[in-house]
Amino acid sequence: MKKLAMFLLIAVVLLPSAFAQGGEEKAAGAKSYTVNVASAFAPEGPIHEVITNFKKQVESESDGRIKIVIHSSGSLGGEREIVEGLSAGTIEMGAQGIMDLTLYAPQFTVFEEPFVIRDLDHLNKFWNTIGVDLNNQASEKTGIITAVHDSWSTYDYG
Repeated sequence: MKKLAMFLLIAVVLLPSAFAQGGEEKAAGAKSYTVNVASAFAPEGPIHEVITNFKKQVESESDGRIKIVIHSSGSLGGEREIVEGLSAGTIEMGAQGIMDLTLYAPQFTVFEEPFVIRDLDHLNKFWNTIGVDLNNQASEKTGIITAVHDSWSTYDYG
């Protein structure tokens, strides 16, 4: 059965160990870090483009001290493995659909229900109010923080 909407979650695990692996010293004494981004999506799609733009921006603004390594097409596992890796701290960032996160934070199933979200404005209002509470509850349980959401659907948000 086709879902009416799918949400991209780029989840960030804020654990000190996520950046403790870097360790390379630059001449100025600043540490460098490598952040692995696991993606369930193929490089041919718009989500990979967003991740690639994120990579360019982070690497540019950090003067190369932060290196983003993109692992696309489920090369670090499918959506469930990405969520498990995020929760365990073995993956620093992930891009995946919502379903496997609902195994750990069932309250996120609200995003899978048809006709809950009227349009993009409603989605943004929901995400920035009730969604904050949902995100906080899920974060307490899993250690995963949803940093960005995106949507596409079989209908036009108008």
